[in-house]
Amino acid sequence: MNYENKSEVALLRQRIEREIEAMQQGLSGLALGVARHQFIQVRMGHVGEIHDQLAAHVGAQEATQFVCKTYVDAMENE
Repeated sequence: MNYENKSEVALLRQRIEREIEAMQQGLSGLALGVARHQFIQVRMGHVGEIHDQLAAHVGAQEATQFVCKTYVDAMENE
């Protein structure tokens, strides 16, 4: 993996972390009902898209493990 790929991987991981953090904050935020559900659904869609980009660099298994660990860590820190 060259330096450009490492930088891209780091950026994709940061984007996933930010999307999941926003989801976690949305769960405890002021939005209610449908608005909250739509907000979280959009963020999950973003995570899915970024996951696919990350998988192109590191493989699907590693990308999925990163997303799952990031999600669990965010929810445990709620």
